[in-house]
Amino acid sequence: MELLQEERKATKKIIKEEAKKKEVERALNRKRTRESLDNFLLTNKKPCLLLGKDGTTKIEVDSAWTRFFFGDGVPTRKAKSPLFLDAIEKTIAYGKTYRVPRPETFNTTLLQNEVERLRKSVLDPLAATYKKYGASMESDGWTNQQHTPLLNFLVYCRRGVYFEKAIATEGTTKTMKWIAETVINVMKSSAVPLIHFVSVVMDGATLPAMRIIEQHLPTIECQWCSAHVMNLVLMDFYKEVAFIKKTTDIAKGITKFIYSHQRSLALFRMSMKKELAKWNKTRFGTAFLTCASVLRERDALRITVVKKEWDEWAKKKDYAETAAEKKEIILTEIFWTLLEQVVKITEKVFKVLRLLDSDKPTMPFIFEWWLRLETEISKLQIVPGVLTESDIEVLTKIVRERWDGCHTNLHSAGFMLNPRNLLHMPELRDKDRAKLMLGLKRTIKMFHPNNAEKRRDALRQYILAADGSIYMERDERTDADVVEPAEWWAMHGEKTPLLQAIAMKVLSQTTTSSLCKRNWSNVKYVEHS
Repeated sequence: MELLQEERKATKKIIKEEAKKKEVERALNRKRTRESLDNFLLTNKKPCLLLGKDGTTKIEVDSAWTRFFFGDGVPTRKAKSPLFLDAIEKTIAYGKTYRVPRPETFNTTLLQNEVERLRKSVLDPLAATYKKYGASMESDGWTNQQHTPLLNFLVYCRRGVYFEKAIATEGTTKTMKWIAETVINVMKSSAVPLIHFVSVVMDGATLPAMRIIEQHLPTIECQWCSAHVMNLVLMDFYKEVAFIKKTTDIAKGITKFIYSHQRSLALFRMSMKKELAKWNKTRFGTAFLTCASVLRERDALRITVVKKEWDEWAKKKDYAETAAEKKEIILTEIFWTLLEQVVKITEKVFKVLRLLDSDKPTMPFIFEWWLRLETEISKLQIVPGVLTESDIEVLTKIVRERWDGCHTNLHSAGFMLNPRNLLHMPELRDKDRAKLMLGLKRTIKMFHPNNAEKRRDALRQYILAADGSIYMERDERTDADVVEPAEWWAMHGEKTPLLQAIAMKVLSQTTTSSLCKRNWSNVKYVEHS
């Protein structure tokens, strides 16, 4: 038995030694493989690469694309563009005989072909939409990268927005008559028939041109861009209320000083959460965005100016006095109290601006938003030593006067025809109710200028609907609060057909030309002449 056990032990020992030898051999083989690969890569300039049909390697293709993107200044994110990828796939499918067209071919024949293709695939399907829901022409000026002034035109309808035209105005005397005639000619040449346009949205500076357009086209109403008017409200706040002007200037001064010096900016960025907002002279509201960003970074600014490095840096410079002044302001509590009030007041305006900057129709809500803004401003609380009763009265007056200046009949009709207000009319001041009813009557007349009978029938239908004697079904009343206003009329308005047709067009319009401004960021490299 002892002999048998010794033999078993010897056998196990031999097996273990053999396994160990095999493991060592496998490890050596792996090492030899790595060394062999390293030697191959060192002795060969090109690694083993995928080859194309003509022997071109992938690395050569990648290198060519890299030279194109960086050599011609094309943003690398464009490599993910669906249009770019589609062009690559179609080129591969066509084969190696394909040659890229010449620049002049792109700018003439191919561009015209693409415009025609888009017209058939995008604009033609929209025809049913603007026949039913109407359309608005948006117009705004812009200067391109070559400093050429352009007049931009977009057509807005419920299902989409498309670029209509841009006219170079360099060397042109832009009189009100010229602007009016240009807008009318663009509308007449548009893919949307003139009869389906409901409104024109323009800059407030072109008010005389708007009146000329309305005289020539009585079935269309012109309106100021509401977003532009909101910007003017902010500008008036700054000009008319002393503490707002002073506090805003201080916040801008702090931002300018921090960002004008490398050391101060480096110290600030050690503690900040986000960068301070820069203001734009042509967009006055951005000054108050700077105020909001300074208030947001209050702790970071305080930490920055109490650092030992701040004092050591500032005292050696010729702007040491300015640095000390900024430090004192940042550490003074009254400045932050004033800034809090400025941000609190202007945020109410920015809230409306954010609502206006939408692709969705804003006509049903514009009157309500302005009324809410005026109410909120008038109910501001007095802050001793900061916000006085006189300041609140001035602010309220600014909002009211700006709204009175840009208010149109379509705005009134949009409020009155919004099914939520039609079936559940909110409490209104007598003068507001009278203004709204007058605007609705004038809007009905705009749609039926030569048919008094239809105007009377449409007004009767409105009165019956507002009395609650027509739309009494549960779904009709519930949907008024959850369905888009124009869609509600499409779903439930068949009981008042004349009013339905008017409501669907009025409630489908925009009140801003902000889409024109957004459009420039997409076409700034395209020249129109």
